[in-house]
Amino acid sequence: MTGAVPLQAAAAAAATSMCDVQALAFDVGLPEAERRKLRDGGLRAVPIAKSDLASLIREVVERLAQTDCRAVVFAHSLELDDTVCGHLVDLLKDAIPSLEQAPLLLSGRPCSVIHLGVELAARLWRRKPDGTVLLLGGDVAENHDARFFFGSAMGDAVVGMMFGGVSVLGDILATSSSWHVVAADGAASSADDIARFRAENPTAIRQTITDALAKADLTWSDLSAIVPHTPYRTIWDMIAQLCQFPRDRILDQGISETGHLNSNDVVVHMIAAIDDGRLSSGDVAALVSQGFGGARGCTLVRVS
Repeated sequence: MTGAVPLQAAAAAAATSMCDVQALAFDVGLPEAERRKLRDGGLRAVPIAKSDLASLIREVVERLAQTDCRAVVFAHSLELDDTVCGHLVDLLKDAIPSLEQAPLLLSGRPCSVIHLGVELAARLWRRKPDGTVLLLGGDVAENHDARFFFGSAMGDAVVGMMFGGVSVLGDILATSSSWHVVAADGAASSADDIARFRAENPTAIRQTITDALAKADLTWSDLSAIVPHTPYRTIWDMIAQLCQFPRDRILDQGISETGHLNSNDVVVHMIAAIDDGRLSSGDVAALVSQGFGGARGCTLVRVS
């Protein structure tokens, strides 16, 4: 990624309702020790979709897509079968008639795939900067049992970012992804592999942020805030200490109302922070995501 990319708009689907994490955890039979981890991690409620993934995508597209939208990228963390993927491609073609190529669907980097989407969307925009490119991210849990993993609780979300045109929200300065997969089977990985991942993760997150800053010719002192991936708060306590970065400038306050939104939470938290003034004009924010097993991403945004 070379040079800033205008970030014209961002949005999150509103067709969700809030559900109490403890009530959901009790209903699916989660042991008290696991429910305590959720409380200790700061999770209180998660958004549950009132409709299916396709409907949430359509809502965000209707809010963001414009007549000059040339391409669309959809990044998802949860696996989708071929039938669903085909349906989503058809939906996006119908909803955005100005597309000049087939919609692109990305997966394979759970919880950090949105940053791969940023990279690809930026490249597509640079090929024809007279139009715009829409990046979508979205995941809806198959059932409530599937919401609970690794001491966290997943909510449903679809988000969108429109690249190109006028920098109404800000500029994408750089993005960086890294991976060293040591727990390839997720929750089914061996205890040793999971322990190795947890040991490596904090320093790998720091390096991914550092790499993104270097790409933008910035340093840690230029960074106003971190907008974090939010499976729980304790990982960011560690990052603040490791990076000697002020803990109150890691904007994870929204975790109590969002829980874990897979790869989409950084966009949700960025929108909220801009709306409520925690991020203001000139601030440089690092959107940071870590995926269990070994993939990580960081996108730098300068707020307009």
